[in-house]
Amino acid sequence: MGRNYIFQQDNTGCHTARATRRAFRMNGINPIDWPAKSPDLSPIENMWHLTKNLVYNGAQFQSGDELWGIIKKCSYQVISQNPDLLPKLYAGMGVRQANDDDIERIVDLFLQGFPFKWKYTFREEEMDEVRKLFIHDFRVAETVIPNTLVAEENGKIVGICQMKYPHVKPMKYGNYRADISFKSVFKVILSSGMLEYLYTMKDDECIIDHLVVDSQCRGKGIGKILLNAADEEAKGRGLKKVCLLVAHHNERAKKLYENWGYIAAKAYYGTKIFMFGDTGYYRMERTVV
Repeated sequence: MGRNYIFQQDNTGCHTARATRRAFRMNGINPIDWPAKSPDLSPIENMWHLTKNLVYNGAQFQSGDELWGIIKKCSYQVISQNPDLLPKLYAGMGVRQANDDDIERIVDLFLQGFPFKWKYTFREEEMDEVRKLFIHDFRVAETVIPNTLVAEENGKIVGICQMKYPHVKPMKYGNYRADISFKSVFKVILSSGMLEYLYTMKDDECIIDHLVVDSQCRGKGIGKILLNAADEEAKGRGLKKVCLLVAHHNERAKKLYENWGYIAAKAYYGTKIFMFGDTGYYRMERTVV
């Protein structure tokens, strides 16, 4: 048994260590190396130490997969409670506020992230015009780019997180005269109106409007980095809760948010014409203070 599978405290190897190592690798935290005890723990070693303690404090499991799920959830908990670990764990990754030079890349990720939504709303031949429309509206809207966070990996934007805050006017679409059918415009109007209603927030809350990670960069922890940045933005503004909507069918995203500490507070049901082709959303919430 190599030292990669040895606990720091009890010096014994077991399947818990292997499952933890696997969970971290699946979340893009590399390299994984658990050396012998050391008074000067690296960020990775510190992550391992904290997670192991969480797993051993009352965790019950029946199978390797169940154990892996527990460890993965614990690792999310450690990161969310120790945000200073995040930039150390993911070298070359950073988050900053978007600027006007980022707009085209932001729109491309915005369109890439919700293919089901756009396929329902627009015809395929309209998508070039839709892209131009969003670029125009993002550029002229006063509340979009200043409230968008971008994740960069070695200088390339690989993820976006668009936020909404109380008492900030929502973005208005349609200033650009795009060559889009009336049917598509009608769907946008109905669905946007419904989402604006569902996005109603209290004075101490904010909303994650869209969170997208480049499809070629998933599995690297970028979603967690953006969620952590959203938490910090909320706390910096004196807000207590971050909320978001996730479609009922999007189990992968729902699991990500649950692992980060979000709970499904409400379930909404409706018809496709009012929900960009979906039939329901969960409203998920996380208390940050």
